[in-house]
Amino acid sequence: MLARQWVMIILLGLLLPILSSLAHAETAANLLHNADAETSSPSGNAAGWNFDHWTQGEPASQASRDSTVSHSGNASLKISLPQGDDGKLIQAVPVEPNTWYRLSAWVKTAGIPNEVKTGANLSVIDAMEFVGDIKGDQDWQQIVAWGKTGPEQKEIKVAARLGFYGSLATGTVWFDDLSLSQSEPPAGAKIISFTPPPPAPAATTSPSAALINSVVITASLAFLLLAWLAIQNRSALNQRLAAITDGTRSWQQTAPVLAFIALVILAKAWGAGSYLGYTQDVGTFSAWALDMYSRGFAGFYQPGYFADYPPGYITVLWLVGAISNTFGIHYGTPGFLVLLKMPAMLADIAGVVFLLYVAREPHRAWALIAALLWLLNPLAIVTSAFWGQVDSIFTLILAASFLMLERRRIVLAASLYAVAVLFKPQALLVGPIALIALLSLRDRTVQLKALAAAVGTFILLSLPFTISREPLWIFSLYGGTLASYNYLTLNAFNLYALLGQNWLPNETLFLGLQVSTWAWLLTLSALAAVCWGVIASPQRGPATGRFLYGAFAIFVLFFVLGPKMHERYLFPAAFMGLTAFLVIGDKRVLWLAITASITTFANTLVTLDMMSRLQSSQVPNSNGFMLLCSLLNVILLIQTLRIGYDIFWRGQIKTYTDTDTDTDQTEATDPAAQTLQQTPRADLVEQLPLAPVSRSAWLALAGICLLYSIAAFTYLGNFASPQKFWQPNIGTESAVYDLGQIKSVASVQYHHGLGTGEYALAWSSDGQNWVSRAGIIVDNRFAEFRWRTLPVNLPARYLKVNLSTGALQMNELALRDHQGQLLALQQISGPSQANALIDEQDKTVTLSTALNGMYFDEVYHAHSAWEILQGIDATENTHPPLGKIIIAIGVAIFGMNPFGFRFMGVTFGILMLPVFFGLSRRLLRSEPFALLATALLAVDFMHFTQTRIATIDTYGVFFILASAYWMLRFMQSEPAKNHWQTDIKSLLLCGTMFGLGAASKWIVLYHGVGLAALYTWHLWRQAQVARQLPPALPDQRGYAQWLIQTLLVSVLGFIVIPLLIYTAAYIPLMQATGQGIGGMLANQSSMLQYHSQLKATHPFSSFWYEWPTMVKPMWYYGGSEWTGPAKVSTISAFGNPITWYLGTLAFLVLLGWRLLLSNAKTSAALWTLSAQQKMAMGFILIAGLAQFLPWAVIPRKLVFIYHFFASVPFIILALVWLLQAVQLNNANRTWAKYLPWSVFGVALVLFIAYFPAISGLPVPRGWLEFISHGPIALYF
Repeated sequence: MLARQWVMIILLGLLLPILSSLAHAETAANLLHNADAETSSPSGNAAGWNFDHWTQGEPASQASRDSTVSHSGNASLKISLPQGDDGKLIQAVPVEPNTWYRLSAWVKTAGIPNEVKTGANLSVIDAMEFVGDIKGDQDWQQIVAWGKTGPEQKEIKVAARLGFYGSLATGTVWFDDLSLSQSEPPAGAKIISFTPPPPAPAATTSPSAALINSVVITASLAFLLLAWLAIQNRSALNQRLAAITDGTRSWQQTAPVLAFIALVILAKAWGAGSYLGYTQDVGTFSAWALDMYSRGFAGFYQPGYFADYPPGYITVLWLVGAISNTFGIHYGTPGFLVLLKMPAMLADIAGVVFLLYVAREPHRAWALIAALLWLLNPLAIVTSAFWGQVDSIFTLILAASFLMLERRRIVLAASLYAVAVLFKPQALLVGPIALIALLSLRDRTVQLKALAAAVGTFILLSLPFTISREPLWIFSLYGGTLASYNYLTLNAFNLYALLGQNWLPNETLFLGLQVSTWAWLLTLSALAAVCWGVIASPQRGPATGRFLYGAFAIFVLFFVLGPKMHERYLFPAAFMGLTAFLVIGDKRVLWLAITASITTFANTLVTLDMMSRLQSSQVPNSNGFMLLCSLLNVILLIQTLRIGYDIFWRGQIKTYTDTDTDTDQTEATDPAAQTLQQTPRADLVEQLPLAPVSRSAWLALAGICLLYSIAAFTYLGNFASPQKFWQPNIGTESAVYDLGQIKSVASVQYHHGLGTGEYALAWSSDGQNWVSRAGIIVDNRFAEFRWRTLPVNLPARYLKVNLSTGALQMNELALRDHQGQLLALQQISGPSQANALIDEQDKTVTLSTALNGMYFDEVYHAHSAWEILQGIDATENTHPPLGKIIIAIGVAIFGMNPFGFRFMGVTFGILMLPVFFGLSRRLLRSEPFALLATALLAVDFMHFTQTRIATIDTYGVFFILASAYWMLRFMQSEPAKNHWQTDIKSLLLCGTMFGLGAASKWIVLYHGVGLAALYTWHLWRQAQVARQLPPALPDQRGYAQWLIQTLLVSVLGFIVIPLLIYTAAYIPLMQATGQGIGGMLANQSSMLQYHSQLKATHPFSSFWYEWPTMVKPMWYYGGSEWTGPAKVSTISAFGNPITWYLGTLAFLVLLGWRLLLSNAKTSAALWTLSAQQKMAMGFILIAGLAQFLPWAVIPRKLVFIYHFFASVPFIILALVWLLQAVQLNNANRTWAKYLPWSVFGVALVLFIAYFPAISGLPVPRGWLEFISHGPIALYF
């Protein structure tokens, strides 16, 4: 018995430490804080856990503490991802170095699609591995893994996660009872990496937005200048460097060139080592390099390990890891950064050598230029040395493959193509061209050899990674990579970014289909066109460049039109374009490649800055570089298709000639250039002077203006608004009014002025006993100035009025009896100023209408004009003040009444007609067609409606047309014929009109972009003229002197004068507020913030692309309450169907003709166009697009059809231009003679028919019901 007791004691002694350690392991060893989510933070979330996610925008990803769902206890951690995202709750935990830990959690999921690459999981941040991959709708289950910390690791960041690096997911996941504890892994346990790469050294300085913007602009301009100088001096470049490339120059002559190349390499290496790059890419590549070296080929691609790059680059990273370990170059040092980025930088240099290899005599000079442009290409520099990406490697291999296709070395081309695919799956995009090249061969043996070479190369290079994987693993890798990032565009400056849809989910519906479906339809249509162009091209011989150009075109079209595009996906086009240029020889291809380089450089650097400096994955839709480069890339695609057609179908290759070089002197001795009359080309200079306006034209113009004035002033507004007002002090001033005897008061009518507040009204029959009734309350500072009615219904003799709250001007009070008759009042007490409430009884009206009150945005602009007249700070401060000051002029003349505050708008609407006549006459060089354009503007509904409402759009449009007129005069000046004298008058007046417009409304700034483009075009045109002239004598002015003078005058005209005008417009507000320039500058910031962040909704808002079709007119006013059931009074803003439908169609015809058919033989056969007509077409297109396209990309989404007003004159000009061209090319046809004015006749009939709907003139309801059956929706 005693022995048994001792045995029990010994056993207990042995078991107690074990039980104690187990209990400690379960309760004390959990290193995670709030692992059961029972503790909430002050904000209600789970304390100790921080949420981080990748995708920006709405609907936003969220993480929370969910007290309704739990595995144990009362709450759990919840992550909800409504759109594809990588969401994670993170907690940093101190750990011991070189120690094993056990990580676990209970997980519940809902709505996680099975097709996502990675579901709910646990991981350690930046360690590249995870445990768990739970998808669908799953109840609670536990996931467990073990990991070991590094020798010097003292912290890990545990992530409870939905999604992973490069794997975005949707759905909801709950985590509960998480645990991290020290524990040795048992046999067969799941092991994941706990060791992320060491943090990289932080940059000593963070670049500012201004610096990045300066770099983008400066580097782009410098690259353009480099390209231009290299082309202009190509002969000297070839003489200097050709022998060096041949190896026939001495070492002393070769050394400077090699030193320059070495200097470029060292500069890139310095940048690579001093700038971390995109942390996620650099960190991921670093982890792969180190893991690849330690794991080996067979152990790299393992389940649960994130690696979405194919084996090609992973093999390069193995070499990086090997060098790092062999030579002790540790991550976290500049040396490692240089080592990591060196393969891509070496590929850049190899690209230079490749381009030198491509061209042979007599095109070696162009090879030198292409090589120089790639050596100093800012895109290659930023991508390889600063970002740390590897596009150069895959692009070089792919270009080599397609060059071999051109040279019919098919087997080698197939092997290189397989290598390119193993580096980046983007190589698959140009697979159709490679397949076309292969199928175009007639030799079945070569085809089979090529296929065998491609497949064999692919298998051979991927085989080392396949040993421990299933045979088809690599296809799953490619499929997962291609399925990532389910968004329309991811910071790619393309068509969708231009439309403000950056990071728009692909599932978003548009016209019943997902946006990704529309994108694929566009892409595949363009792809089919390119492939057909390559297949059926008459140019089918070897080395024609059709395969290289086809590959270039496919990269451009996929980037511009395809979904899921990233910022650097146009990178291959830049290098492929240079290669294609060397094979084809067409100078236009060179400039396509240069354009692709610049736009992709800006795209890459802006995105890198956004992700590195601002830690944001999304470039804002309002980013200026995004909008500009997106537009340029769309134009790049159009030009790519157009030029490809020109080269490979029409056989027209445009090459540089000796006369294209500025250093050549042949022009100076050319006899054809000895006289001024022979030198200007017809398409560059207008040689016929414009005759003065004829008397008949003046009379016709006056008639149009007179008839329009009659229509515009009809039913405009009356003068019946009280002008005097009383604003008593609160609580200290009151006034009493006497009716003379007790009368039955039915209602009080009142007309208030500025301010907000409440007037108390008290009633008495004897002057002693007072009864209070509802007072007059105005709580909206933008309340309409109009007559309002307050019911009373009591007998009274006396009325007492005082201001109880606020500060509110009261203009007039009127009492009416039950028959609606006015009751006479007399003031018997109170200050004399209170008599202003009853001194204008003759201006009362029984009903408030648009004729005697305000409607729509008049409550802002006319309201503020009245404030400006009174020396008060304008409450409407979301637009510059000049437009409101102009409105105030009419108020000062006629009073604060509907006619007064609408008078200046109508006046400017009338003056707009002669200004438009002058612009049209100069453009069309025809008085009849200028009168036609003016008449069409006069009968346009939008012009009529917008100039009759007291808003500021009219003044902006007027100054747009005025500045366009003076810019056109400047462009039509002929400095070569006037001793190269600058047209100073036109420049200064153009800038003045622009300044006046910008000070009225910011829409004129869009026009400023058009002015800048037109101005630059004119400088270029004159440079072309100057090149055909003999050199100027020492005492003569030439193009250079003209250019300098023009630029100096332009600084005055377009910068100094507009700034002075803009500042002067703020003087009344400065005087009212006393804030000076600082207040003006603060207002600019608040205006920008208002317009960029406006998220309000409105039932009549519409999309910019709906405006030309008038899908949703803007309803300004409806007066059915006073017209009764039989009549209708309504005002809507929309356009005349003739000017809008036909004008928009004409504008599109001009745009399509200019982009696609301007040089085609078929168009030449159909059209005979003078140089002036072509210049007019360009003017119309540039000015019109500058006024319309910004609405597609600005961040403000609350826009209306009246914003199309500024574009209307330019679609009218397009229509009249087309009518004139039709008549000139059909001069002997009767129908062509009468067609233009027949169009106006129809427009005039429609103007008369729709006049009641745009003027507010009361008409029988049946008439509007009848015309509402037409194409325009009417509201009444």
